[in-house]
Amino acid sequence: MPDVLESESMRAGRRFRFERWSVVALILLGVAALARAQEKAHGSYFPLDLRRHWRYQLTLEVDGTQKKAFRDRTNVSATKLGERDAVVVEEKLENNLTLTETYAQDGDAILLLASRAEGGAEHVLDPPRPMILLSRLDTVGAVWTWTSTDGRESWVTTVTTKGIDKEGREEVILVAKGTQRSRDSLKTATQEKTITLVRGVGMTREEDLIVPPDEQHKTKMTSELRSHDRTDAPK
Repeated sequence: MPDVLESESMRAGRRFRFERWSVVALILLGVAALARAQEKAHGSYFPLDLRRHWRYQLTLEVDGTQKKAFRDRTNVSATKLGERDAVVVEEKLENNLTLTETYAQDGDAILLLASRAEGGAEHVLDPPRPMILLSRLDTVGAVWTWTSTDGRESWVTTVTTKGIDKEGREEVILVAKGTQRSRDSLKTATQEKTITLVRGVGMTREEDLIVPPDEQHKTKMTSELRSHDRTDAPK
């Protein structure tokens, strides 16, 4: 009899664990499905449809000197990186190519897969970095983190504000703080971005502060959206 009771108890425990994890899985699936449904109905906070183009007024400040330029971002082409379908995004300053990035959407995550500064080699992120977790944007205080496999680079992103912009659109503000160590781990640079995202539009403002290891020649870049469209980028 004790063996029978023990067996029934064990089976009951297994059923409880299975049912508990089933409920958790259903909740997670429901949250991801809700994020996808909202994105479809109202537009994405980070659109990846091809030929989407944004033009920003960039203000660059270094050592008290200020310069202005036009910054353009364009979703230029579809590609495949590993097993992921992805989109190539080009950045230009005053019509000169400066940066190429590759993004993909995986469930509710917008992932940065690779980046390449003009004239340099492509850097494939390992693992891919979650730039945005769509299902968490409704929760002020939500946090997600990323660390490279080699441990040299890490980011912590926090949802700081959720509201409505002056045109009545849903708006979210993120603060992303990153560190990058040199190969010998003796030097560390830091970066802090404050990013404003508007549903159906994308990024409307970005403040980017880069502090080199010697903490001299700090660079601050502020980008303000001037226009966005679905046509080809200006020639």
